Amino acid sequence: MDAKISEGLFASYLDTLQLKYRRHVLVRDARNVDFLIEGSPSIFCDVKEIRTGEKESQGIDAYAHLRDDLSDLRKKFGPSRPRTPVLLVSVNFSGNLFTGFSVARAMLGDVGAEFFADGREDFHHLPRGNASMTPFHHTLISGIFVFDCELTGEHALFQNPYATNPIPATWFPLVRRVEVTKDASESSLKQLSNIIFLNCDKKKFK
Repeated sequence: MDAKISEGLFASYLDTLQLKYRRHVLVRDARNVDFLIEGSPSIFCDVKEIRTGEKESQGIDAYAHLRDDLSDLRKKFGPSRPRTPVLLVSVNFSGNLFTGFSVARAMLGDVGAEFFADGREDFHHLPRGNASMTPFHHTLISGIFVFDCELTGEHALFQNPYATNPIPATWFPLVRRVEVTKDASESSLKQLSNIIFLNCDKKKFK
């Protein structure tokens, strides 16, 4: 049910922008991507829900959900490399909120710092931090679009700094664009925690 709701919400959002799109577009064998927004360039968008699993009754691990969704989206294309941007659209249908910090970690890897007797270094993305996106990995995915259930809500676009096909600035002009970089400072990482994505009220959309 969540998938039908979230795809419907995203379709309604595209309708408000008067964008033309196709649904469930085959990209390889029997695998399809939920939307192909027509334009120059066109953009593939695959909508996924962050849901509370059986082992997450007290909350969610958005970081793990996003990593899995990025991997699944990449597998849909197999060895092919589309010449148009590809976006993961993520909708929070869990029972909790998450922040931009979780999104950045899912994309560019874990964060840590080395501690010393007299203090510590600044927190930063670790060189070997289990990143989903690197100069050699997941470059066909242009970013993560975190979709607010309210059509006029606080949507946010986290752009992959290594994307082969970045999202042009002319697309989604009213959406907040969040720059994430592997060399982000500790203060920049802290600011990401101030970007909050509330959970959708499922009852409202039934």
